[in-house]
Amino acid sequence: MDTEREGAAIEMTQQEADEKNTAENREDSIRREYGFAPDVKLKECRFCCVMIPKKAKVCPNCRMSLKRHWFRNLVAAVFAVAVIGGGGYYLSEHWGIMKLSSIHI
Repeated sequence: MDTEREGAAIEMTQQEADEKNTAENREDSIRREYGFAPDVKLKECRFCCVMIPKKAKVCPNCRMSLKRHWFRNLVAAVFAVAVIGGGGYYLSEHWGIMKLSSIHI
């Protein structure tokens, strides 16, 4: 019974070592394929799931921009709120629709 447990433990550590070696080999092959230096830190592209340099602004594999366009999204949200609010105001004042939803000052 003890030898079975020891054998299972050795087999488990062998599987862990194989997984670690596979991850290292994958990273090394990516470094060789794209010509990354060994000291460059890598991250995973959120679009194609390939390891790329951490400082990359465009993925070399799928050519997608990795920048977050927070300012553009903020401007779009403010514009959408203004259009919806302006439309409600226009409908209530000029067509008599949605009179109860607007505040009269």
